[in-house]
Amino acid sequence: MIEILLPSSQYNDTYEKKDLYEKLKVKEYWLVNYYMKSKEILVLNDHSVYELFSEGILEKDENATVKSKILNGLKVKLVEIFDEQFE
Repeated sequence: MIEILLPSSQYNDTYEKKDLYEKLKVKEYWLVNYYMKSKEILVLNDHSVYELFSEGILEKDENATVKSKILNGLKVKLVEIFDEQFE
């Protein structure tokens, strides 16, 4: 599941939907914050509670990446998501 956080829905996506997805046992939950240029990947642990697996914040580092636990081998460069230009 991937959620794009917007100011108007950030609380709902970060807390309420997270709780719902935990109950539904969604194995991996991605939170993309366009304004903060960040991405978090949460995965269910053995107790069916989300824990942080991978995170990245684009701070003038064009090599910042996040990776999926469920989709083996999937790595995403944040610069490709946020379309930042580095000089």
